[in-house]
Amino acid sequence: MQNHYNYVFDSITNTYNFATKNNILYRVIFVVDETFSAISGEEIPNIFQLIIEKTSNELEPFDAKVSKTIENIVDKFFQKTENSLIYVCSEDNQKAESRHRIFDRWYQIQSIKI
Repeated sequence: MQNHYNYVFDSITNTYNFATKNNILYRVIFVVDETFSAISGEEIPNIFQLIIEKTSNELEPFDAKVSKTIENIVDKFFQKTENSLIYVCSEDNQKAESRHRIFDRWYQIQSIKI
């Protein structure tokens, strides 16, 4: 049994898209981030922000396959080139702290695997 959802890459929007068993749609986007280039005055290529967007407002029960799917997408993205990642916890809906805790938990699990 596959431990992540199937996803597709939309080359028009440059997004990875998948639907959960509860029919909740997600988009994963890597956006070029030029913050460090602007600060340093030097071009620093291949730095990206990771955006994870649930496209509906429906509350979804915990689904481990969502994080496994995002993990798979990130792994594949970083196999292609020498990229760096910046994750920004959006303040939308006053959920930044919750988003940070979820990302931290995921990061800790991934660090153990390495």
